[in-house]
Order: sequence, then structure tokens, then C-alpha cells
Amino acid sequence: MNNKKFKYIDQEVIHGRKKIKIGYRRNIAREFEKLRKSTYDTVIFEDIPVLRNINTCLIDGVKTLVLKDIGILDNGIFAMNDLETLIICGTVGRMCPWVASYCDNLRTIIIDANVFSCDSYLIFDHCPNLAHVIVRGAFPDNLIHVTDNTRTYFDDETRHVSKFPFVNYRNSFDSLSYKQKERVREQLQLSSKWVTRHYGRNHELDDAIGAGASDMWNFIADAFGSWSRAYKMRKIGWEYNDERDRPSVKSLKRSGEYTPGENPLEFSFGYAPEWNGVFQRNRRIFHLRKIAGKGPDFVRMMRLCRWIHEIIRHDGKSVPHVYYNLRCLLNATALSGNPGNCFVMAMCLSEALLSVGIKAKYIKGYSLRDDLTKYHVYVAAWSRNLKKWVFLDPTYGAWVKDINGMILSPAEIRYNLIHDIPMHLNPEADYNGNRDSIKTYLTHYLAPYMYYMVANTYSQDETEGDTHHPQGLWVTLVPAGEKSGHFITNPTSDDEYFWQPPQ
Repeated sequence: MNNKKFKYIDQEVIHGRKKIKIGYRRNIAREFEKLRKSTYDTVIFEDIPVLRNINTCLIDGVKTLVLKDIGILDNGIFAMNDLETLIICGTVGRMCPWVASYCDNLRTIIIDANVFSCDSYLIFDHCPNLAHVIVRGAFPDNLIHVTDNTRTYFDDETRHVSKFPFVNYRNSFDSLSYKQKERVREQLQLSSKWVTRHYGRNHELDDAIGAGASDMWNFIADAFGSWSRAYKMRKIGWEYNDERDRPSVKSLKRSGEYTPGENPLEFSFGYAPEWNGVFQRNRRIFHLRKIAGKGPDFVRMMRLCRWIHEIIRHDGKSVPHVYYNLRCLLNATALSGNPGNCFVMAMCLSEALLSVGIKAKYIKGYSLRDDLTKYHVYVAAWSRNLKKWVFLDPTYGAWVKDINGMILSPAEIRYNLIHDIPMHLNPEADYNGNRDSIKTYLTHYLAPYMYYMVANTYSQDETEGDTHHPQGLWVTLVPAGEKSGHFITNPTSDDEYFWQPPQ
């Protein structure tokens, strides 16, 4: 069998018991069954950036399972009835909460690892013969939860309850013996080298390391009595925290690729026709055809973008309590002297464009943070002359061009930001009359809000909110492998589907 994909494979017999050690950098679960021709008493997974779906390995008969230097330990051990001992050691980027469940013969769990982050307290569920849970190393300040059908144990503030001890070296380092301290220092040095080897190769693992890098570095500084130790880890923690608080193009560059043509959703995108009665009234009341003027459609949509930008002053907290249509929103903002946020301005522009026969939809852009309150809304308008979607941001009265002067689509802007391709805004762009803020608009303002993009399947007046007509559905364009979050509905990684031309 060709084993070139494996980092290493060692097989040996120890005291009459078979043992296999596997290091693998791709899908270890998928390949393991092909590799194993007989049952092994001890299985060791080592130096694997992401280990998922380990239970699909069909590793019945294994009595000892060792997980060493695992970047992401996702989907814990489930229903391994022959398993007696589980050892997690080395360095772990992130552990899932459900470490072991429904392992009838599991007696001992040893976590002797430096763990950067975990989602919540660790759960050992329905393992009736579990007698020892031993936790060592630098571990996040989380609870241990062990439960079965009749008993539940929670660790208290002393970290010592019943037969399930929780040893947190970071909180109790000073009480350790000299020999124990030396062992901890050695482990921390190994973790620092592990970070140097793995950081920057997998964005999911980078996030796990970044989330715990500052805490781990503080521990290293305390353990060695030196603030100059593990400088790279300290830098990772600083950069991660700064990017989390103030996202920039760096977050966008860590996103996964799209997967065109892969599992497109069954919903189609539609756009209300310009002969709609509401749109006819809009054209008459606001003289939209006169404002749009004549010329190519992309020139007309630019004029409407600047019109909305100039008559509505932006305020991120201002959303009037009215129907979400052009007439009501303009009456509550521009015509009353009140401001509106980006959502209001984008909704007005989208409906104004639809009213003059230009297909358009507003896009809710969210950053990498799973935060419903952090978003920016802009507009994509279809240009029949250019045969593509055009990006318009009424908050800044802005559109984006490449170095050749070609106006760009949202997809092109996102690609150029990730690959450092030069772009520039139209010279009129500004924020409430201030042009200084446009200097960092692309890299520090817009870029974070192109991580996830959300659009409605039917663009019309009152696309959302209170209305008497049927509404469309929300579809979210997400990087491959990222389909969870409070704001993510109907996720797809098929960018061709999301940006399909209007029918």
C-alpha cells in the first residue's frame, strides 16, 4: 500500500500486544480503516492539526487510545466499548466539550496536555466504570463534568472533588516541587516549539492558538520568571486580541475558499419588476428617473448612490420605527432632518434602483466574530452594460475601481483584498462630509464585513420587517467549512450561486 500521504507509520509488538502509531496531516479518519488490517491494542494519533470524526475509524478492540499533539480535537470519543484508557498529552490547540461518552469499559482518562482553548467545561458522559480522571499541565480554567445515569459530579472552586481531581498548574505552580516545576517548564517549551511549527498553516487552528496564546504566555513568563520568553506566542496573543476587537483584512485573509458548483441551494433569486405600483409611486414622488439621469446603467446607479448618501446623514444607531420602504424611510430621515444607519441607507438605495429598473439587493456583511450587532450593509446592483454586479456603499457614497478604472463587484473586491491587489475609491467618497476616513476604508472598515455576506432571495420594497406581502428567504455566503453562527441561515459556499445574474 502506498503510504506517502502519512507523515509516519510505526507498527510494533510490545509484550505480546500490538501497537500502532500514526501521524497524518489530512483526513486520518477516512484512511485509518484502509491502513488497519487487524485489531491493535494501543493506537496513537500524533501531530495531527485537525482530528475529526474519530469514531468513524471503526477501532473496536482498542484498549488504549493516545492522542498526542493534536491541533483541533473535535467530536470526542463515543461508544468505544473496548476502550479502557484514554490519554491526551502533548499540546492541544482546542478540545471539544464532549471528551468521552458511552464507553462502557473506560476506567482511566489522563489529560496531560497544555491546552490553549476549549469551548466549555469538559464532559465525560455515561462511562459507568470510570474510576480515574487525571488532569495535568496548563489547562484553561474550566469545570470538569462527569455524569452517568445516577450520579453527577462537578468540580468546585478548590478543583478537588471526589475521585475526579482537577489540577491546574497555572494556579498552583508555586506549590509544586522543584522536580515538578522543571517538568512543567519542559512541557511549556515543547508547546512553544509546537506553536512555531503549526501557526499560520490552518486558520481554524490559528484561532484556537490565538484564543489561548496570551494566557499561555503569561504562564510561561511566570514559570520561567522572564517576560522575554516565548516572544512569538506573546505576539500571537496580542495580534489575536487586537484583531478580535478591531477586525481588519487579516481576518478576511484567513477565510477558506469558496466551492463553486458544490451543493447549491434550491432557492432562486428574484427581483420585483419596475412596473410594481410602489415603484411607480417612488418614481413620481422622488423624481428618480431625473436623479438617475441618462447614460450607461452603472453611471445611473452611481448617481442614485450619491443622492442617498447626500440626503441621509449616517448614524450607526439610528433605525426609525417605520415600514422598511423608500417612502417611509426617507420621510423619517432625510425629510425630517434625522439620520439613519447603513441598513436604512442601503435599503433606500436598493429600492430606488429597483424603481428605475436596475436589479439590486442589499447585502448584510458580517465579520468573523459571531456578533449580531457588528455588521455593515451595502448594495449590489446588476449592470447589464458591464454584465456583472456592481458594489455600492451609500454610507460613504462610494464604489470601488481597479488600477485600470474598472468598477468592481463585491466578489472582485473581496478577492483583491485577500490577494493585496490595488484598488481605489471614487474621489467623491466621504463619511458625513469627512474624507479622512476613506484612507483605511477598504482594509479596516469594509474588509471585515465581507467575511460572511447575507442576501434575500427576493428583493422588493419592504424586503424585511412588517409588511403585507410574502417575503423571501435569507441566504448566507460563507467560506468553506464555516456554516455555524447566530446570523447564518441557509449557508452556501457556492459563490457562483450567490452571485448568479438576474433572470
